[in-house]
Amino acid sequence: MAELKYISPFVSGDGWLKVKNASGTEVSVPAGLQVRVDGKKDGRTNFTFMEGSVPSLGIAEGRKGSVWTIDPDSRWPTLWDNPWDRRDEEGLIFVDFVDGDRVTDVFDMLQGKLWIGARSGPGSRGPYSVRMEVDDVPGGLKPGEERWSALGIPNWPIDKARGYADRAAMHLVWFPIYTGTKNIALLNNEARYLHCGLRSAGCLSVDPDVWDTIYAYLILRRKGTRRVGGVHIRYKK
Repeated sequence: MAELKYISPFVSGDGWLKVKNASGTEVSVPAGLQVRVDGKKDGRTNFTFMEGSVPSLGIAEGRKGSVWTIDPDSRWPTLWDNPWDRRDEEGLIFVDFVDGDRVTDVFDMLQGKLWIGARSGPGSRGPYSVRMEVDDVPGGLKPGEERWSALGIPNWPIDKARGYADRAAMHLVWFPIYTGTKNIALLNNEARYLHCGLRSAGCLSVDPDVWDTIYAYLILRRKGTRRVGGVHIRYKK
């Protein structure tokens, strides 16, 4: 029987772990990513990715990789049995913007509200503060419109977020937003994310003080092998 493991959330403390892809190149993968163990040799564990969102870096379903069985710096095991209550159900984020509710801080931004799970009811958490550049709502959304967009598995650490390190432990982990109706496999170069931040140049920027709560919810969810779920944006007149 195949031995399924998960990238440890405990090694680095920032939500990422360095592994080697099939070509031997070192790449960063997000905590919680599922792999199938293929064997062990010379202190390393060889595995097959069961999911992942960056085929161009060899991080996708069916691709091969390897990692130190025990991390040489932290001495933690790098692969774990399910360390959290991971669920094979999609994570749902809901966002409301109101036309005219704006704040200007370098960028002209909409100031909105974000909920986890649902906008209301027992499964809802929030609202939390979120910002979006006025002229760059995902998918070209206009006042009076609403739309679902997919949220992908985090693809790589975002170094420009380091300024929020004192407010969000998982500041380097951003969730890509896939807009429109294109095949998600073609969208790895999309430059729109749900992330922590106080400014937006086109992304959904969430109050850094609550980012770790949103991260903990989304990183546990899956819809298929490349997504964590979806975000519903409502742009009210």
